[in-house]
Amino acid sequence: MADERKTYLIIRLFILQSLLQKEKSVNNIAHDTGINWRTVDKHLDYLLEQGLVSKFYFAEQLKIYSITELGRHAISRQTLQEVLA
Repeated sequence: MADERKTYLIIRLFILQSLLQKEKSVNNIAHDTGINWRTVDKHLDYLLEQGLVSKFYFAEQLKIYSITELGRHAISRQTLQEVLA
């Protein structure tokens, strides 16, 4: 994926789509999406606050996230823009 700027909505959509497959760490999501891990981490905080992802496993050096039903609904119903606005 090119290093061009992506809107927050697109970044968050990529993250949610990555989590549809299975629970993943920040680094795994970054690798799958081609988005810098710091950016992924920042957007995961927002998605967590919105209830679109949840903490699957948290340790001092490892954070693993999973997508919630609300996150799945946002993708499947193509209402992500409304949910994240």
